[in-house]
This record gives sequence, structure tokens and C-alpha cells, in this order.
Amino acid sequence: MKKIRVLHIIDTAGPGGAEKVLCDIIKNLDNSKFESFLIIPDRGWLYAQLKDENVTIDIINGKGSYNIGYTINLIRYVYRNEIDVIHAHLLGVSLYCIFVSLFTGIPLVSTIHGYVDLPKRKTKLKIQLISAFAKRIVFVSEHLRAYFLETTDINKKKTEIIYNGINSQMYLESPCDDLRAEFGLSNDDILVGSVGNITPPKGYDILLTAASIVCKSNQHTKFLIAGEKRGVLYKNLEDLRRDLRLDDKVFFVGYRTRIASFLKGLDIFVLPSKTEGFSLSTVEAMAVGLPVIVTKSGGPEEIIDDLNDGLLVDANDPNALAEKILLLLDDIVFKKRISSAARKSIKNKFTIEQMINKYERLYNQFGQC
Repeated sequence: MKKIRVLHIIDTAGPGGAEKVLCDIIKNLDNSKFESFLIIPDRGWLYAQLKDENVTIDIINGKGSYNIGYTINLIRYVYRNEIDVIHAHLLGVSLYCIFVSLFTGIPLVSTIHGYVDLPKRKTKLKIQLISAFAKRIVFVSEHLRAYFLETTDINKKKTEIIYNGINSQMYLESPCDDLRAEFGLSNDDILVGSVGNITPPKGYDILLTAASIVCKSNQHTKFLIAGEKRGVLYKNLEDLRRDLRLDDKVFFVGYRTRIASFLKGLDIFVLPSKTEGFSLSTVEAMAVGLPVIVTKSGGPEEIIDDLNDGLLVDANDPNALAEKILLLLDDIVFKKRISSAARKSIKNKFTIEQMINKYERLYNQFGQC
């Protein structure tokens, strides 16, 4: 039987949550039934992750607004490679793929991985076009779908929820980074960590304020933030760290290539986000058996069963966040209980197999039209 040729398109090269999910989809598709193609804007993180995998990678940069040349190149690519399904990741590139789909007649699946930082009128227009012409619009959480249903005229019948999944066994088997040795910390120190590129929605200003509260009660608590550190926001966070006198308490450790190993070196995971479409890092932390504290920022509420396999706190509330961190520092029995429950929860609800099966079903459904 002829393989279904799936073209993945994304307009960022990573690293980030959407890029990680795209990697996992390509790496885990059944190669006997599907052939993967990938278009990315440059040879960045995504290229490095997938260059040795069973995928054809091409670099086509769509930089700029309403890039007609980019659209023409995509149309030619689809014809030349006899693509059966186009899978667009993120809102911006999905709009280009609408015109490609209309011109070529090739069905489009669009995955919306998170909230969109655009004027509401622009977002609404883009969603209307995608809703009108895409075969399926995938959201990574029910909360994210509900947000778009409330704020745009999206066709609910075309939407679907596919949670991001991971290979939990791989996370368990990963080596553990010796973070205390790496950063010159004591064996008595408690390491609280967070993972995510430094962007406004991640709420690291809230985490720093919470850290200042925690450190007044427990001087052995250290905070490690893993993510790309660049731009004005990072400079502002450095200034805030200095103002709060946390230079020896909070460490910005940059992007880590081995997230599982970094997480295994921590004692507690915190997600301080203000908005979050899903939160792959929370699932990863739970998979390695960390107790997690996450904000009610959208998708995380669908991951955590509060007080059972993790702790939920209100977003933008550093006092509440600090209170939950101190709770885990003081109650070792409770900490162990939710850590154990977290591992079991991930095995049941957020597996790579569940995610791949659902995407393969969509490719089968539309790739044989």
C-alpha cells in the first residue's frame, strides 16, 4: 500500500514546546505507513534534532508579512513531492497553508499549540480563514479550544483535542545531572526548578518574587530557571534578581539540551506561567517523579489533579506560589506521595502512543480522500 506523504510546516526552528511536539510526531510515526517531509525556516535546533531521522528536510524561509513568494514555493513543493496531507504547526504558518491547500487541493490539518500574541481582530480573521478551509484544527488542551471558541468564529465541528504526549520510560531512564556540583551548591540545598524560554507569558517575575519570600524562611532553597536567556526581558529579570538580593539564590542556566537529565537533578518543579496552552515541561517533570506546583494558567489544569498528583495555584500570585513551595519543603511525606502519583498519571494520560495514534488517524482520514 502506498505510504501517505505528510508535509509538516513550522515557521520557527526552536527550541520550544511546539517544536518538541513536532519532533516527537515525526520520530514516532509508523514509517511503514507514512513518509514525513518537513519545511523549516533555518538550520536551527529543529534541524539538528531531525537531520538523522527518517524525514526529508527543506529550508524555506517565509519571513515577512504576507510573503507571496513563500506561498508559491510551498505550492511548488507540494506538487513536486506529491504530498497527501499538509500539517501546519502554529497559527501564522497555518494561514499560508490555507492558500496552498486551496490551490493544490491537498487537505490541511492545523495544530494550535498555544495562545496568540496578536490583536484580536487579526487573530479572529486568521482563525475564520483556517476554520473555513482546514479539514481539522487541533488544539493541545480543552482550555485552549474553549478560549478560541469564545473569542473567534471557529467552527467547533472541525476542532479536536490531542494532548501532547511523551515517552515516560525514556524520562525515567535518563541520567541525572549533578546540578549541585555544576553550580557550586551544597548537598543541603533544595533545588527548585522551572523550564521554558524567557518570554512574558512564563511569569518568571512572579517566580522571582516568590523566591524572595521562600528564601527568607529557608536559606537552603535555590532556584534554577532553564530556558533561552536573551532580550530586554532577560535583562529586566536580572535587574529584579539583583533588587531582590537573589544573585546567589536564583540561577538562569540557559537552554539545556537534555531536559530530562536537568529535571532529574531537581527536587521540586514549578511552572509560574501567566498563560499556557498545555505545558509540556510539566508533563516531563511529572514523568521523572518530581512534585510539581503549577499555576492555573490554562492547559495545566487539565494535567494536574490538585493535591493528588500536583499542586495548583492562582496565576500572578507570588505569595500563593511561595506558600506551596514551603509546604513541599516542610512536608516530606506529602511530597513523596504526589511525586509517586505524578508518575502514574503521566503513564495513564499523556503517552506518546496516545498522541501518535490520534495524529495517524487524522492522516489516514484525510490523506486518502
